Amino acid sequence: MKMPEMDMKDVNFGNAFQQLLAILKLDKAMIKKVADNKSGGATAAIFLLIGTATLPVLQMIFGMRILNQTFRPDITATLLGIVGALVSTLLSYVVVTLVATKLFKGKGSFAQYFRVGGLVAGIGVVSGLIVFVPALGAIISLVVALWGLVVGYVVLKEVFHLDDKNAILTIIVAVIAIVIIQTIFNSLGLSGAASQAGFDLSSVSY
Repeated sequence: MKMPEMDMKDVNFGNAFQQLLAILKLDKAMIKKVADNKSGGATAAIFLLIGTATLPVLQMIFGMRILNQTFRPDITATLLGIVGALVSTLLSYVVVTLVATKLFKGKGSFAQYFRVGGLVAGIGVVSGLIVFVPALGAIISLVVALWGLVVGYVVLKEVFHLDDKNAILTIIVAVIAIVIIQTIFNSLGLSGAASQAGFDLSSVSY
């Protein structure tokens, strides 16, 4: 499965941000444009990295609240968490692509799905920031997550040219496959490395 082309000279954050907003508004024409833009790989990768890294980095800086204690993950745990999240995301893209194209005759490719999915992953910045918003943070996070599911569904349909039935079946089969893979990883001790990497307990406050 071929990765999309990556060329940093093609990165245009202003244009990419406008594309992201259009996709979040369910602009199908923009989804197709981004998917078919062969020069958009590097931009998608950067947005994916930033969106994935925002929450772990903020937790390392400001700590995360668990019950009545605040834990601040050390840099090793943070880096492992980011790498683990990136690997999991890429794995999910691969699984979705294989299920959509091999089982349900989708027409898209991994590279197309990556270019759109990576760009949309940029909303992880919002998700990471609102966690630290008192009171309304949880509600906003839920709204963002639910809308993310809607966007993901539309992106899946448009990138792989699936009808409603096959799009839903793709999601169901892909989720089952990912859960199985995750279970295998867990049994081999390959998952949860970030949580086992250790916390800087000197930063615990009560």
